[in-house]
Amino acid sequence: MPRHTTSALLLLFLACSTATPVAAQRNNHPPVGQVTYGFYPDSASIFAEVEDLKRSGGPSDLRSGNWLRDQYYVTRTLVFDLFFVGKESLFQLQPQLRLDTENRFLHNLAILETDGDRRYYLNTSTQTRLHERPALDSDTLYHLTDTFDKYQWTQTSATKTVAGYPCRQATYDYTYTDLDGIDKTVHVTAWYAPDLPYPYGPAGYDGLPGLILELTTWWKRSQTYRATSIHIGPDTRQSLPALDTPDRITTEARLAREAYERIEPRTPDR
Repeated sequence: MPRHTTSALLLLFLACSTATPVAAQRNNHPPVGQVTYGFYPDSASIFAEVEDLKRSGGPSDLRSGNWLRDQYYVTRTLVFDLFFVGKESLFQLQPQLRLDTENRFLHNLAILETDGDRRYYLNTSTQTRLHERPALDSDTLYHLTDTFDKYQWTQTSATKTVAGYPCRQATYDYTYTDLDGIDKTVHVTAWYAPDLPYPYGPAGYDGLPGLILELTTWWKRSQTYRATSIHIGPDTRQSLPALDTPDRITTEARLAREAYERIEPRTPDR
């Protein structure tokens, strides 16, 4: 065999044997991974509001400021996981340690503030998107279905590094009507890693050509999910946590409309 042919085969062998775990998994196995996210509220605006309440001077304002401050610190302790196996993903709050009565109220407020009572499921093969959430005023458990191609992302030229991976920026804005009939526009900024070519992300946001490692939503205040650890490969969990059996399957829009009808005074028939 000619010497140059032998050298070329040796280089090919070395290239294949040193392939990255992500590349090897992409070629030979369905993707399996877990991303852990910390939660980062908008500390600047929260503490500015706390100071405003203190300056107001009333006892109720002082209590509100203390609750807001304490809730911030509790919220910062929340940790979320994104699991993905093949064509499916699930995002949820990590199980929390048992809390004493004093901290349970603030902890529950923090969970509601971050939608930590919800679990987000995506199946790109069956084009199924839903999230699981309990009712606030009963023991009813809902599975709320949604449009699969939900997000129309706008990609920008901005880049930065998150959790050691080079990321690109994408943005998305949407408007919804709250129970008071007020339209609210939410601004979303995602940083996704093209080197991790899996279309999943935190809090039900997804659909980009790479894992979303940082995501910020903003309305009155911003809140950010940022990856703190990333594990991809056969040594990670091989199946998703199971969703619970729902009491009712519906949509978020229908549930919101029903809630609005319950609180909206009805005009008597004439």
